[in-house]
Amino acid sequence: VLGGLDDRKKALLWTIYDQLDYKPVLPTLSPAGDAEGGHPLRNCRRFSMRCPAQIEYADEAGKGVFVVAVIDISHSGFQAESRLPLPLDREGEAVVELGEGKRSVLRARAVRRKDTQGGAFYGFRFEESDAPWRECISAFEMGYTYRDIR
Repeated sequence: VLGGLDDRKKALLWTIYDQLDYKPVLPTLSPAGDAEGGHPLRNCRRFSMRCPAQIEYADEAGKGVFVVAVIDISHSGFQAESRLPLPLDREGEAVVELGEGKRSVLRARAVRRKDTQGGAFYGFRFEESDAPWRECISAFEMGYTYRDIR
């Protein structure tokens, strides 16, 4: 299955699974492949994490609060699922419940959308993270593989 992926998807796997333990099972890139086609490759790892969040928009375009489900996080953004349409390229306040007593408050904007049957997935970016967000990312980075966190 992995060998049948296009070079962009193979390159994404190499950026996500960058530890030595994964190298033997990752598919090789073709020498003339174009891994840069389409969207630019992400430059930081994402971590799967499902947690509730809300995004509040309040500016001259109007006000609204949207409940979303965060599905993965990274140093500079997160991906969330929403049943309601969210505005793109509009900054809002994201309050993400990272765990018991761990709440992160970020100034974020949705930069991309992928529609699904029940709603849409949104990619959010932010310029600056707060201490709870950085602590959460650090905790994920400390356990590289299942063997490391047992």
